[in-house]
Amino acid sequence: MDLRKLVSLTVRNILCHAPRLHLVPLPERPEGISLFIETKNSEWIDLSLRSVKDFADEIVIVDTSSDDTPERILNVAEKYGLNVKLIRMEDNSLSPLSNEEILTKQCNLALKKTTYKWVFHWGSDFIARTSGPYDIKKLKEKILNLDPSKYYMVYLSLVNLHCDIFHTIPGGVGRSGEAHLFTYSKNLEFKKVKGFARLELPKYYKPLYINDVFIFHLATVKNSRHLLYHWYWRDWRRLGDYTRFPTIVEYVKYRLKLDYGIPDLSEGEKIIVKELCKKIIPYDKQKYGEYPELLKEELENPRYRVIYKDGKIVGRNDIL
Repeated sequence: MDLRKLVSLTVRNILCHAPRLHLVPLPERPEGISLFIETKNSEWIDLSLRSVKDFADEIVIVDTSSDDTPERILNVAEKYGLNVKLIRMEDNSLSPLSNEEILTKQCNLALKKTTYKWVFHWGSDFIARTSGPYDIKKLKEKILNLDPSKYYMVYLSLVNLHCDIFHTIPGGVGRSGEAHLFTYSKNLEFKKVKGFARLELPKYYKPLYINDVFIFHLATVKNSRHLLYHWYWRDWRRLGDYTRFPTIVEYVKYRLKLDYGIPDLSEGEKIIVKELCKKIIPYDKQKYGEYPELLKEELENPRYRVIYKDGKIVGRNDIL
C-alpha cells in the first residue's frame, strides 16, 4: 500500500469514532438492507433479482430500458415476493447533455428512494451464491452484526466471468466499482467525476474489505452488440466530443473504420468478441469454488459458448 492510501486509511480509522463521540449524527435508519440497481435492457436481471430475494429487504430499481426489462422485473417480483420499487426514467442517453448526467441522476434518485440503514449498489449482471459456505445470507448476517454506531463502506470481491460462464480472466476475482455496500447518510451523494458517477464519502466512513466471494459478475457474458458498444464506450465518454459523435453508435462506426477499416456493426461485433476471447482462461472450480445455484440451468444450456478449434479459441457461438 502506498503512503497516500495508508494515510487515508489511518485517518478514516480514527474518524470512524466520530458518531460515538457525537461529533456527527449516529446512523438513524432502521436495520435492514436496501439494494439499488440502475437498469437498461438488462439481460440477466431475472436471475440477479432471484439471487437476492433472501438478502435484500427492498430493491430500488431505476430503469431506462427500451425492451421488456421492466415487465420481467415486475414478473420476478410478483412470483418470488420481492419488495421492489421500480422507477421509470426517460432514456435520454442519446442526448449529449443527458448522457453525461444520466447515470449520476439514476444513482442519486435510487439512493433517495431507499429505506434501510444499509445500502448496496448492485449490478443487474450480478448473481449471488444462495447456498454453501458463501451463501449471500451469511454476508447479511455479517453486515447486520457490525458496530451500529459507525458508518462503513464495505468493499466486496467478485468472481468475474468473461465471454461465457465457463471462462474468466487471469486474476478472475476482483473488486467492482458497483459492488459497494455502505451505511446510509443524508450527506451521501453521487457526483459526476470525469463522466462517471462516483459516491462521495465523508471522512468518517470506515473502509471494510471482505475477501470471501459471495457474488459472480457476468462481466462480458452479454450479447455481442452490447459488447461492441461497451468496448468503445469509455473512450467515447472520455473524448466527450458530442458534436461529432452525439451517440455511441456513431462513435463506434467511426472507430471501426479507423481501427479495422470496416463500417459494419455486425462485422465489428465479431472482431470485438474475438478480441475479448483472447484474454480468457477456463474457469477453475478448485480455485473459485462452485457456481451459484441459479446458474445451474445456464451451465446445462448456455446461451453463449466460446468455441475452440484445434485447441485454440476461434470465437463464440453467436458470431460464428
